[in-house]
Amino acid sequence: QDENSASKHGQTELSSQWIAAGRIGSGSYGSMNGLRAGCCSWTIGGPFQQVLMQVPGLGSLLVSYLVVSVVYALGIQLYGPFLRSLVECEHLPLPGRRFTGSAHCGDADYVLASAQAREGSLVSMKLVVHAVAGPFLASLADRLGRKPGLLLGL
Repeated sequence: QDENSASKHGQTELSSQWIAAGRIGSGSYGSMNGLRAGCCSWTIGGPFQQVLMQVPGLGSLLVSYLVVSVVYALGIQLYGPFLRSLVECEHLPLPGRRFTGSAHCGDADYVLASAQAREGSLVSMKLVVHAVAGPFLASLADRLGRKPGLLLGL
């Protein structure tokens, strides 16, 4: 136990030295205030930290981009199972058989094919909407300005 506490004390001491030296951000850019020193200590150093310090707001922009990317990736991963759950057919699922993805159809091949067909239709509709709305919103942004155009696009 003494060895463990000495190790934690050493990590805490090292982390506070790094904060004092500026290797772990203590300001508004790259702030590490939420991390405990004994657990999960990491640094942003070198050229990346210099860029974060020189460009105001870049840290918050990168965090917001990360959040949007994670939400987008989760959306893509979640609509496949959701589309499979909507499939219905004449073959009811039998107890004890493997789950097909739909509580209303027992044919796994049909469920997968039907969900993929719906997914293809949704993706093609999305692409058509982007192709039509993109130039329209771009011309509006040219006339009204970038910020109102972006707000309209949401």
